[in-house]
Parts: sequence; structure tokens; C-alpha cells
Amino acid sequence: MHEALAVPVEALAVRLVTLDGKGVEAFVFLHTTSGRRFGSETLGERLGSAETLFLPCETAAGVELVNLEQVAYLECPPGLPEVAELDEMSSFRAGATLQLAHGETLHGELRYRLPPFSCRVSDLLNSAEQRFLLLTARDRSWYVNRRAIVKVQVRAQVEASSCR
Repeated sequence: MHEALAVPVEALAVRLVTLDGKGVEAFVFLHTTSGRRFGSETLGERLGSAETLFLPCETAAGVELVNLEQVAYLECPPGLPEVAELDEMSSFRAGATLQLAHGETLHGELRYRLPPFSCRVSDLLNSAEQRFLLLTARDRSWYVNRRAIVKVQVRAQVEASSCR
């Protein structure tokens, strides 16, 4: 490959789980510059982009391009920059249990931003713009494919701004 054609990237360690429940340790490649914020691209930006259909990853098998439609979730370490951003701005939290199609259950807080007039968890789940939802716990975070979710039990919603 010609050096001038290389795109600078950073690797983020994740556990990638497919819709059939099979998981693999992987590194996801993110751009070193973001199109919407100062600093590197976040995993949330990459997963939320309509232009991203296949996610570049490195697994024990080598570099692979994974079809996002087949990903149930990506488990990430705590401290994602997008979580810190949500903490700094007006955003919503809802304690939730997500039951996935392959039988696994995830517990944590859904973290999201929506307009105040449509900030319920049902609004988040029905939002066509949200392909992956951010669920956080003390020791990890998950980006969960909305297509992989069978049922959501909401425990409590904490509002950072008023929900009308």
C-alpha cells in the first residue's frame, strides 16, 4: 500500500458479539479525527454513521470487515469519550435490562440525547436514527444493535433536562 493512501487510525479494544451470540475479542479501527468534535472519532460516531455498513476490525483471524447488521453488540471498556460528553451536556439516563434475541441479558443505563418533547425510552427505541444504543455500567459499556433487542425493561429514568 502506498503511504500517501493510508488513513491514520486508532485501535479500540472491544468484544464483538454477533446476532447468533458468538463473541470475539477485536480491535475496532477509528479515525484519528472526528467530523463533529475536536479529537478522534468515537465508536458511537462510527456506528451511527449511515455510511458505515461494514466495520473494520482486527481479530485473531486477521483484519476483517464485519457487517454491522449482523452485530448484536460491542462491549467496550469504561471511559469512552462519548460517555464523558453525555455527562457534560443535557442528556437522559434510564436504568434498563435488555433481553437480546440470542438469549443474553444486559443490565445498565441507557444513555442518550433526544429533544425534550421526545425523550422517553420508547422514543429512543423507535428513533430511526438510532441503529446502536449506548448502555453503560460501572465497569463497561455496550453499543447494542437495536435489531438484536427483543425486550427492554425500564427500571427508572433520570432526566438531565425536562422531558415533556
